[in-house]
Amino acid sequence: MKHFFSFLDSLTENLGIAFLGAMTAIILLQVFFRYCLNHSLAWPEEAARYCFLWATYLGISIAMKNDSHLKIDLLELYL
Repeated sequence: MKHFFSFLDSLTENLGIAFLGAMTAIILLQVFFRYCLNHSLAWPEEAARYCFLWATYLGISIAMKNDSHLKIDLLELYL
């Protein structure tokens, strides 16, 4: 079971990296088409938004596993 969860963790990290890379490539493609070829594509903005959304969700799950979310422990300090 430990091997399975390790596989899922690495898959989640790799998918998050892939979505961020795809988002960057899609935005660069849109910039190239718009400013160099004078033709705007219809789909890149929405595709980049979905890539960002999935990268965020995957990043949240990684941060939950590693307990690395930002937290304000001011109340815990004074209670």
